[in-house]
Amino acid sequence: MQEQAAYVRQSLQIAAADPRVEMFIWFVLRDDPTYSTWDSGLIGDDGQSKPAFAAFADAAASLDARYPVVSVAAGTSHPVLRIPVWELAIRDGVGARIGSIVSVFDGRRLVGRSTPASTIAVDGYASFPLPIRRVKAGKRYYVYLRGINDIHGNRIGRRAIVIGTSASVASD
Repeated sequence: MQEQAAYVRQSLQIAAADPRVEMFIWFVLRDDPTYSTWDSGLIGDDGQSKPAFAAFADAAASLDARYPVVSVAAGTSHPVLRIPVWELAIRDGVGARIGSIVSVFDGRRLVGRSTPASTIAVDGYASFPLPIRRVKAGKRYYVYLRGINDIHGNRIGRRAIVIGTSASVASD
């Protein structure tokens, strides 16, 4: 059981390090003795989670594109956050206008709040300028996009972490 958890962590590390990997799927979620005796599921046939389930959930959470961690060069004013809005893209299509309430915190202190509009891009992402006057090196900003919404009343939420870095190591 612990060996499977170690393999799960290793598999996700290998996949995350390879830029060609766009999706990672664990084929069998729950063991089923009527289907196979190969018990590769993350949940046993008794319904109990195996140690690999927690390992998968922990490792996969840091790779979830809906909740990114991004680096931004120190000194950047009002950086733009690209975030997936696939649930709205499915309903509204490319080019649809959406809005959000964006709140940014530096720890517990509110740095800024705004209500920007955006459009859904062909890849299902939308870009929102963040209410950060100047990104500071070494700072972590916690971004909450509450009520990303369309004209039909559909709403989703997202969060992100923005880390201020020196200009030479910042990336998209």
